Amino acid sequence: MNNLARKVMAKVPIFSVLFVSVMLTLMSSAVKAQNDGWTSSLVVPGSQTLVAATADFPECLTVETYFQKDWYHCKDTKHTSKMGWDTVWAKVHKDVDFTISKPGRIYVIFTSKVAKDVFYYGDPAVGISYRGKDGKWQSAWLGGAIHSVAYHGGKVRSTSPITGLSGPPPLKYKINPDGTVNIYSDVVHYGPGSYRLTIISATRFNNNTAEKTYVPSRAEAKVIFIPDGTVVTDNYDKPKPGILYYRIKECK
Repeated sequence: MNNLARKVMAKVPIFSVLFVSVMLTLMSSAVKAQNDGWTSSLVVPGSQTLVAATADFPECLTVETYFQKDWYHCKDTKHTSKMGWDTVWAKVHKDVDFTISKPGRIYVIFTSKVAKDVFYYGDPAVGISYRGKDGKWQSAWLGGAIHSVAYHGGKVRSTSPITGLSGPPPLKYKINPDGTVNIYSDVVHYGPGSYRLTIISATRFNNNTAEKTYVPSRAEAKVIFIPDGTVVTDNYDKPKPGILYYRIKECK
């Protein structure tokens, strides 16, 4: 190392050197992962789309407090559009029933949009429930298996489970030489049964007055299913054999 190099290095903070070192390590790991056959995309090969639903919620509906049972249109200052919760709920959510005939892995691709001039706090939401043995619907665990992006006025407001992206976070997967698919992303494992996808409108809530409002919004959801034992038979570049990395939560 020459004298100039020594002088420059002497002026570089140690944390900067460490940061560069860490970044180089991460880049090296990413290249290695790619060479090991891992690929990222929204739709995993061999998967099936069980549900493709679009929900439009054009109305703005509000209730002044928790204790008030009557809801109104937001612009109805004279409160002539009185309606009950059952009527409101029918306007601010959409259900789509579907059936799973054999066990497999599930994840949801969810995109929501709210106009620029709409003030709100909570993005449109999505969930899955299942019909229990008693015939009642119960919430099913999804966790990080919702790959979502929320737009406000055409700009990305949030993404999940990975933040800071320009769209729904893709899944990382690998196709093994025998055609089986390994997934290195959050998915959930569901058994056979009756299921229901529910999409709910965007909301805002006033903590001071307990006023709750459902605001105009739009959402699209796809339920992607990968049956157990799926083998990809299409032509593909067979990667090197790798280790199986699953992060699966059982839905019982």
